[in-house]
Amino acid sequence: MWNDRYPSKELFKEDVDNDALYVYVDNGAIVASIAVSFDIIDEFFYYSKSKEKEALLLKTCEAKADEKPVILHRLMVDPSSQGKGIGAKILSAVKEAYPNHLMIFASYPKNDTANNLYRRLGYHNDGVYPFEYEGEWLLFHAHF
Repeated sequence: MWNDRYPSKELFKEDVDNDALYVYVDNGAIVASIAVSFDIIDEFFYYSKSKEKEALLLKTCEAKADEKPVILHRLMVDPSSQGKGIGAKILSAVKEAYPNHLMIFASYPKNDTANNLYRRLGYHNDGVYPFEYEGEWLLFHAHF
C-alpha cells in the first residue's frame, strides 16, 4: 500500500545500489519503474525466517525444480502515462531479462486496475496470501 513512508527514497537508493531497479523512459523522462529481488524469505517472511512458509509459497505457485524465483516489487507508472501499455512493457522487459524464472509478487487487493493488468498478462492470482506484511495482499505468480 502506497503512503508517505512507502516507498521511501532510501528504498529506491537500495534498489539502484543493488542493480535491482528497472525503469521505463519516454521522451527523456522516467515514467515507470519496477524492482526485483530473489530471496523469498527475506521479502515475504522476514520476521519468522520460515523455510516451511517459503516451501508452501513455492508449492502454491507450482514452482518447478529447476525454476528460480524472481520477486517483483513496486510497479509504478506515472499517472499521466497510465493507460498507454507502459506497465505491460516494463513487465515484459523484466520477463525477458529473467527467462525460465518464476515471477512472484504481492499486490494490494483494491488495486483493480493493476490486478486486471496482471491477469491479462498471464499472471495467476492465488488469492489473499499470509505474507508477513501489514494488511491483506494477493499473491500473483507466472512461469516465464
